[in-house]
Amino acid sequence: MGSYNIKSIKRKVTKSNAFSKASHKKVNAHLHRARTNLINEFDNHPVTKEISSGSNGSNLSKTLAGYGNLFSYIGFHGTSDPIASVRNLLFTIPQIKSKKLKSGSMEFVLSAPKLEDFRMVAKMPWEGGRSWVEGIESGISGFSYYMANMFGENIKSRSGSAIQSKSKVRVGVFRPTPYLSVMISNFERMILKV
Repeated sequence: MGSYNIKSIKRKVTKSNAFSKASHKKVNAHLHRARTNLINEFDNHPVTKEISSGSNGSNLSKTLAGYGNLFSYIGFHGTSDPIASVRNLLFTIPQIKSKKLKSGSMEFVLSAPKLEDFRMVAKMPWEGGRSWVEGIESGISGFSYYMANMFGENIKSRSGSAIQSKSKVRVGVFRPTPYLSVMISNFERMILKV
């Protein structure tokens, strides 16, 4: 029987192209599973479904106490698809960068999305600074002035089905609800389970 230098063998294996390719393949497959889970969670969330329904959808998220819907409340233009740009960003933001360490092993660094990352693609139609994605979680003002589904279709408003009154028409407030921040946390937890 001969003797083996395990450290030397380990060094040679970790420095090989085969090791590098296999590591990348495994990590990218793991990222793909986590991203698929993130997109499925996003697509099946009541907020996403409600906004996807357009100006005539119902308040599935219960953020408006069952009255009207988020699409017309936020004031999206009737023909817009605000969900598409958020979904596209979810597909592209979670990236993994790799770095080979002096020891020969591979280090993978994940850049997970943050709520602030959505400000450019999910702008509030009437308010600068924050995104509607952030508003879902922190609150969106104006519910007391919101009038929906009272005028038939194609009224002169951004959404085509609701307006904002100049005086209060109801008591009540928008009810914030956990949304993308929870999904991003779930994504990060799944990524860490290698």
